[in-house]
Amino acid sequence: MTTADEPPNRAVISPWALVGVLCSVGVCPVFTIAGVLLGLRALVEIRAHPGQIRGRGLAWVAIVLGLLVTGIWLGGAVWWQVNVRSRMSGVPAAVAAGQRGDIAEFTGIFEYPSDPASTGTFLQTITDRYGQMHGSAHDTSEVKEEEDKGDQVFGFLPAAGDFKWVLLYDQHTIPVTGRFVLFRHADEGGGFVNRFDWIRLHDEELGDLVYPSPSEPNP
Repeated sequence: MTTADEPPNRAVISPWALVGVLCSVGVCPVFTIAGVLLGLRALVEIRAHPGQIRGRGLAWVAIVLGLLVTGIWLGGAVWWQVNVRSRMSGVPAAVAAGQRGDIAEFTGIFEYPSDPASTGTFLQTITDRYGQMHGSAHDTSEVKEEEDKGDQVFGFLPAAGDFKWVLLYDQHTIPVTGRFVLFRHADEGGGFVNRFDWIRLHDEELGDLVYPSPSEPNP
């Protein structure tokens, strides 16, 4: 029995619910999934201690928000893999397609492809020099940093970068470098690009092949 001088018992908020809400808006799926689990843990704790622990609403916020943000993260990861990462690694496949006569697939990876005549000349030169490509591999050697390391989008995502492969032919192994542009600066027109600026096939004996030609102005 309580007296008038004794304060009434007050239910405390579940710490699991509070931490769960914070985790559910985390910066990676690990935290958002943890937010869902902590919200469920809070519901169990609240049910086990009726009148002593509260925060059911916060627990449900943690669960719903965690599921929503996790879905956004997973959806974004799938979109990135399908629409960006696959294109970043698409130079060997595009060159092979171009040599087979699929000009559209070859030019589709470039922001500003050359005119059809110049494109055909470039691809025919590759075929005349080396024959048909039968494979490729990533070149893991270091690429010289030509972009300003501070040139980033959202504070962490490089706006552009160089990628290297080795194209395999019957009698030749040809290194190739490609400059991939994810975003353009405002002074360059701005916007999401997601295309290659150029590729260079390195050939010390016969001379490098560059596409599009550096002499061609961008639109």
